[in-house]
Amino acid sequence: MSLPILMPCSSSLKRALTLTRALAALSFLQVLLVTFGLTAMAAQPQTDNTTTIGNIRFTLADGLEIRPAIPDGLVKWPVVADWDQQGRLVVVESGGVGWPIQEHNKQLLHRVVRLEDTDHDGIFDKRIVAADQLPFAEGVLCLGESLLVAAPPNIWKLTDTDGDGHCEHREVWFDGQTVTNCANDLHGPYLGRDGWVYWCKGAFGEQTHDMLNGRTVTDKAAHIYRRRPEGGLIESVISGGMDNPVEFAMTPEGEKFFTSTFLQHPGDGKRDGIAHAIFGGVHGKDHKALENVRRTGPLMPIMTHLGPAAPSGLICLDSRQPIYHQPQSSSHSRTLVSAQFNLQKVVAHSLRQSGATYTTLDTPLLVADRIDFHPTDILEDQDGSLIVIDTGGWYDLCCPTSRVDQKTAEGGIYRLSRSDIARASEPSQANLLNRSPDTLGSVWSEFTVRECCQLLHDRRPWVRRKSLLELTSLPLPAKNEAIVLLTSAVRQSQRDLDSRLADLWTLCALGTDQAMAAIVNQLNAEEPSIVQAACQAIAVNRSPAAKAALLETLDRWAGQPKPARHVVRAATEAIGQNQVVDGIDALFNQAQLVSEDPILRHSIVYSLMQMDAPQEILPYTQSASSVQRDLAFSVLQATENSSILSRDGVLDAFRDGVAAASDVLIEHPEWAADAEEEIRNQIQQHANHTEQLRKLIYSWRDLPEIQSSAIPSLVDHLHSRRPAAIVDCFRGARVPSTWLATLHTELKDHPRAVAQLLKDLDLSGDYCQSLVHQLVESASQTHDVKLKLELLAALPPRTSIPQSNLIRLVVEQLTLNESDRQADASAALSRIQLDADAAQVLTDRLDEISARNLLTVIEAVASQESDPLDSQLLDRLSGLPTARMLSGSQLENVYRHRSAQLRKQAREIVELLMQPPADIQQAVAEKLAQLPPGDPVRGLQVFRNSKSACSACHQMGYIGAKIGPELSRIGSSRTREALLEAILFPSARLEQSFQPVQVLTYDGQMLNGLVLQQRGDMLELLLGADRRITLSAEQIEAQQPSTVSIMPAGMTEILTPQELADLLSLLESAR
Repeated sequence: MSLPILMPCSSSLKRALTLTRALAALSFLQVLLVTFGLTAMAAQPQTDNTTTIGNIRFTLADGLEIRPAIPDGLVKWPVVADWDQQGRLVVVESGGVGWPIQEHNKQLLHRVVRLEDTDHDGIFDKRIVAADQLPFAEGVLCLGESLLVAAPPNIWKLTDTDGDGHCEHREVWFDGQTVTNCANDLHGPYLGRDGWVYWCKGAFGEQTHDMLNGRTVTDKAAHIYRRRPEGGLIESVISGGMDNPVEFAMTPEGEKFFTSTFLQHPGDGKRDGIAHAIFGGVHGKDHKALENVRRTGPLMPIMTHLGPAAPSGLICLDSRQPIYHQPQSSSHSRTLVSAQFNLQKVVAHSLRQSGATYTTLDTPLLVADRIDFHPTDILEDQDGSLIVIDTGGWYDLCCPTSRVDQKTAEGGIYRLSRSDIARASEPSQANLLNRSPDTLGSVWSEFTVRECCQLLHDRRPWVRRKSLLELTSLPLPAKNEAIVLLTSAVRQSQRDLDSRLADLWTLCALGTDQAMAAIVNQLNAEEPSIVQAACQAIAVNRSPAAKAALLETLDRWAGQPKPARHVVRAATEAIGQNQVVDGIDALFNQAQLVSEDPILRHSIVYSLMQMDAPQEILPYTQSASSVQRDLAFSVLQATENSSILSRDGVLDAFRDGVAAASDVLIEHPEWAADAEEEIRNQIQQHANHTEQLRKLIYSWRDLPEIQSSAIPSLVDHLHSRRPAAIVDCFRGARVPSTWLATLHTELKDHPRAVAQLLKDLDLSGDYCQSLVHQLVESASQTHDVKLKLELLAALPPRTSIPQSNLIRLVVEQLTLNESDRQADASAALSRIQLDADAAQVLTDRLDEISARNLLTVIEAVASQESDPLDSQLLDRLSGLPTARMLSGSQLENVYRHRSAQLRKQAREIVELLMQPPADIQQAVAEKLAQLPPGDPVRGLQVFRNSKSACSACHQMGYIGAKIGPELSRIGSSRTREALLEAILFPSARLEQSFQPVQVLTYDGQMLNGLVLQQRGDMLELLLGADRRITLSAEQIEAQQPSTVSIMPAGMTEILTPQELADLLSLLESAR
């Protein structure tokens, strides 16, 4: 599809010119919206409220104002921050970053500083170095005199022993074991309202940990872990296949949320987001790192899609005068606020209950106009204002969006506040207590237990935390006094809800039997928020005395006309974590709620999994309720107890449509003959086949019974050309022998459909030769050139064909200036064996071959195994502009079994073609200076044409493939320099989720590609836009991360300066 304004017909010229002028007034994003139907992402604030600070222009939500919170030069490259017990802002300050990170960490360039506001004017004006000579640090939590600092692979405990602000003592508080290339192995830590310390693990490094539940877990998955402040065993809250979970927030009710990149495979403008951390949930992409992770069913959903935002900071607003409250929301609705690194935004997310989880209503509070403004953290101050950390432009490790001039993008710290609230500068409890708790030492020791309990509600967050720490460190008699006071306070229904919740969570942090008994009593409260928080507290602290009360709570709140699903879920989680085996029946009785609520289903299944009671669950596999049967099968399969199931019981459940029964069947291929009739029925009766059925057929696709069952779906697909989910399960497999008769018949009547099907199947077996012969004969007989090429592209690789006219046709079509016909010809060339004449013709006409098809031609010529001809071809490559877009490893692979001289020549050509400039940044700057002005509309044509072939891998709007990073909004997160660098030198900075791997096979191939999927003993690699390969575990000798992008370099060799400028203008305009 082309833009309608580009080619108006003469009779409509005036109208076209009018449309051109109108579209010219639109932003390029609006043009894309008109042309391709793009869906708009999160709206910008519709406001005229703008402020300029330095060279940054901020657009703010109405009623907000922003100002610097530090003077120039006080901090460079702040990363994250927290309040210490004196109200000083403790900031992790970066010292830059280098590659490889393991070597960079040896330089110990990072530090932690304390910033003090000495005159209480809202601007921090004094700096104390709390700790220096640290490895790459990514998080800080202040706990009394100590700081917990995440610096992969460790979380360090740094302690100020003499009160001067500098931490003299260092020890490892937690050993995370891994520091991978992007160093996102650890983020945090964060103090939960329950008194536990939480942190995030990312990066897919394999770690082994002893867990609180007695298990030892070894996996590569992402996690949110938690642990007591004093140390001890850890517990996984959630896990997943996302790349980089970053920050954690917790509501007063105990609901947990986190930000993360790559919560799904990128596409349609979606990638990163905010997720609701339901205990035991598995989030993110379906990634190979999840192989050893127990799951309850499908991956958990994303609560809030943020696109390519790289969200980092996340808080739940606590202030009595919050900076933002959604109109028409209840007084106790909760609001999260996120900092979005890539999109230069701080956004409020108002939570809305939806079943047992939430949705959000999103409102930008702050949007900066400079691409080197990178908000990474946010903190709430005592007056409700937000401290916003802008880290600047130093971080470009696996993060191309931060590629800027580090000398100018030094970051900053800002205060975002409501313009109608004056900043509080006096301690809020000074009049009540006639002393300030900001002073350490003897002053705090003089407070009574009652006064400490009162200070839990101080408006200063650091005072509230210090009060909590003081109470939890008391000797037992004083703790008991506090428990009595808190128990009385939390019972007082006339008090405001948030104060009662704060008291309840303090009881949870105290954690004694007496404190937990007080919390158990709150299960009888009328307010759902109190009961919800009580269930969460009982879950985390494991209170055996709560078992009967939990069952009563579940029954009370589930039995209401409109069940309070958040309370039901919280009670369910607590029943599971306390292993209330007597509650198994009660959990199964919630089946009527499950069909409408996948989140509640997850919690019920996971709670049943924790019971470790397979015999008690077994009877429910025979229940009259299909939902209860599904729950039971899911639990037994996930806990590896499916061996207690009988064959007939599983088959009966499968016939009755119990979804989880198919997961059990997968483990028993010996039952395939018994299941064949039902599988055939399900294939024929369901237009939209279930994911469970597709998984079963994929797992059993080599069994004759399954192959025969799929024939009706095969015929339907060939006749109707509708998507064939069942047939797709056989992609990459050998053509089943039971399909041959059908394929022979269908090839006569539907040759194009059969050709499209066969190109993704393996025809290499001797039993397929008659079908191969029919394909060649059909190609020879048809007069449709495109069909000829499609039929040849369905052949097994390097098929010898006697018809030389077909070979000549393929060669001729390769040199036509028609991209679609070139692609068809290239696909055909990869399947046929050239003769000597054709190989010589291609070598002579190498300069007429597009960059996209060049490797296919080289492989075809090399299949002749003629050293003189191959040497001639390699010589021609050295002066061929398009050759600079080749993959070096793939080029060397072509000649890996050839003579030593030819291998040497190929190696020398690769070194010549692939040599990058010594200074990439200088090369980019020089190229930018040479480019003329660009046009984004012309750039769209460059994006789509066969010369650049950008759309073969990248999606922009609804145009293009989803192989590489999506580019629909790339201009909002990349500088002009970064965009050009990515085009010219794609291997200079690799985005983490598109990190290629290098695979060495036992036959000597060195493959470089993206992992499309890796399950069991199968690895599917994408080597290029049109090239993929599937390998079995037996073929792979070694596998490791690669530093070479599969995106071809050398774009400047094939694009004119004007084309490059137009393409760059397109990418800049995509916001």
